Amino acid sequence: MDEQLPKNQQTINPGGSTKTTDQLYLDKLTFNPELRKSWLNFFVSNFRVVLLLIILLTGAGLFSFFKLPRESDPEVKIPIAVVITTLPGASPSDVEELVTKKIETEISGLKDLSKVTSNSANTVSSITVEFNANADLTESLRNLRDKVNNAKPKLPKDANDPVVNEISLDDQPVMQFAITGPYDGFTMRGYAETLKDNLEKIPGIRQVNISGGDEKEYQVAYYPDRLFSRNLSADQANNAIAATNNAIPAGTFDSDRFQYSIRSDSKIHSVTDLSNIPVTHSPDGTTVTVGNLANVSITSIKKSTISRLSTAGSKPQSAITLSVVKRTGSSVLDTVKLANETITSTIKTFNPGVRYDVTQDNAKEINKSFNELQHDFILTLILVFGILFIIVGLKEALVAGLAIPLVFLATFSSLYYLGISLNFLSLFSLILALGLLVDDAIVVVSATKQYLRTGKFTPEEAVLLVLNDFKVVLTTTTLTTVWAFLPLLFSTGIIGQYIKSIPVTVSITLISSLLIALMINHPLAAVLERVRLTKKLFFVLEGLLLLLIALGIYFGGWFGYAVAAGSLIGGGFMVRWYEGTGKDKLEANEELSDREWKDDELIKEKLRYQGSHESASFGGRLMHGIL
Repeated sequence: MDEQLPKNQQTINPGGSTKTTDQLYLDKLTFNPELRKSWLNFFVSNFRVVLLLIILLTGAGLFSFFKLPRESDPEVKIPIAVVITTLPGASPSDVEELVTKKIETEISGLKDLSKVTSNSANTVSSITVEFNANADLTESLRNLRDKVNNAKPKLPKDANDPVVNEISLDDQPVMQFAITGPYDGFTMRGYAETLKDNLEKIPGIRQVNISGGDEKEYQVAYYPDRLFSRNLSADQANNAIAATNNAIPAGTFDSDRFQYSIRSDSKIHSVTDLSNIPVTHSPDGTTVTVGNLANVSITSIKKSTISRLSTAGSKPQSAITLSVVKRTGSSVLDTVKLANETITSTIKTFNPGVRYDVTQDNAKEINKSFNELQHDFILTLILVFGILFIIVGLKEALVAGLAIPLVFLATFSSLYYLGISLNFLSLFSLILALGLLVDDAIVVVSATKQYLRTGKFTPEEAVLLVLNDFKVVLTTTTLTTVWAFLPLLFSTGIIGQYIKSIPVTVSITLISSLLIALMINHPLAAVLERVRLTKKLFFVLEGLLLLLIALGIYFGGWFGYAVAAGSLIGGGFMVRWYEGTGKDKLEANEELSDREWKDDELIKEKLRYQGSHESASFGGRLMHGIL
C-alpha cells in the first residue's frame, strides 16, 4: 500500500531528480472545467466588476472615515436614572413615608427594571433606578417619567416636583478653558455667560458649565419699623415679589395671515425693577413699593468654587473656567474645532485685555491616537510590500498591499453603518488586526505564483485552482480567529457595552480581508499576470511618481521628503532606461501583450519561461522576486 508523503517531503524520481511533494502535486494537477461554474469565477471573468467594487469600497470607506465621530472613549448609554424629590423641613423618616415609598410603589412595575435603591435624608429623597443593559434607554426613561408623574398627586402639597436625572458618561467635558482679564468678578462672569450662550448654539454641544467669578444675587433687607407702620409682614412683601417675577402666556393675536403668541414678561433684571414692585397702598392711595420697605442691593452669591489660572509659571490670577460637554453622537474633533472658532470670535467683542487659555483639549489626544494609527498603517504597508517584493515579486506585492487599505475602508464603512464611533478601543482593534488582515492576501498571491510557475495554466485557471484548494483553509483560519473574539461580544452589562467595539471591529476586519482576498485579490492577480510594461503603463507610472513627489513636498517632514526623493530617483532611472533600450522594449511588449490576451498558449509559454528563468536578469528578479 502506498503511503501518503508528508507535505514538502522530498522524493527521488527514477531519473535521479529530487522533487518536493508540492512539486509532485503540481505536476499531476489538471484544470477541471467545472470550476468555471463556481460563483468565484464571476469575479475572475468580469474584471470590470472587480474595479467597480474597488471604487465603491474606496468611496464608501472615505465617506465613512470623514463622517465617523471621533472620541477618546466609546459611547456607552448607562441604563441608570436618579429621581430626586425635596420636601422642605421634613425629617428622614417623614421623607421616607411621605415621598420615597410612594414613588417606589409607582415605579416598581416598570418594564426591564433591574434594581431600585433609595436613600431618604433631611428634606431630600433620592431613588436610583437601574434598567437592564440591553433595554431601550430612551423608552425606559420615558416610562419612568410617566410613572413619576403619576405619583405626583400622592405626594404632600409642600413637596417639590420630582426630577428625573439620567446618568451619562458623556457628562465629562471634552474641552475646558479659562478666561482672565483686568475686570471685576461680575463683569468677567457676564463675559462667561455670553460665551456660554454662543457655545450652546453649536449643534454638537449639549451644555457649557461655568465655575468661578461672582454671580449676582439681589438682596432685600427690610426695615422692621416700615413694615410695622404699614401693618405688613416680610412674607407679604416676598409674595408680592414672587408673584411679579414671572413670565406667563397671555394668549394669541390673530391677523389676516399669521397668528402671534403673546407673553407677559415681568422678570426682574435690575435693582430698579425689584425696587419698583408694588406691595400695597397707603391710606392716601399712594403705592407702597419694595423700595419703600427695604434696602435693595446686588451682592455676590457665596462662592463654593474658586477658579485661578497660572500659565508658564506666572503668578496665579483669578479666572473663570468653562467646561464644554458634547452631545451624544457628535464628533469630538468637529465640536472642539467649532468651539475654538466661536470662542475666538466672541472674545474679540469684549473689552481689551480679556483672553482665554485652553486647559483641557480631548481633540489633541484623539489626533495623537489617529497619527499613531496612520504611522502603523504606513509602516505595515511598507513592510508587507517590501517583504513580498523581495521574496515573491512586484505584481504580487501590489496585490497583497492593496488589501490593507481596502480592508480598512470596508471596516470604516461597517462601523459607520453600525453606529460605532472611532475611539481608542476601535483604533486599538484596527492596530491589532493589522498583522492578521494580510494573511489571506499573502496566501493567495504566493499560492497563485507557485501554480503559475508550472506554465500549465492560464492566470484565470491558476486562480480558480488556488481558490478551490485554499478557500476552505482561508475560511477556517479566519473564522477561528473571529471566534476567539466572539465571547467578548456576548459580554453583558455596562462593561459589555464598553468593550463591544473590540470584537466587532476585529471581526469585521478579518471577514473583510477574507472576502477581499477571494473576490478582489484573486482576479487582480490574474489580470496583472497578463499585463506587460507598455508605453501607456510606463507614462502612467511616471505620472504616479510625479504625484508622489508633489505629495511628499506638500506634507513635508522626514517621511514626506524621503518619499519625494525616492520617487525622484526612481523616475530618473525610468527616464534613462526609456531613452536607452526602453522605448523599443515597450513597443515590443505592446505587441506581445495584444497577442497574449488572444492566445492562451502564448501566455502559458510566458509563464513557463518566467518560472524557469527568473534569474536571467536583474529586471526579472525585480518583477518575480529577488530571492
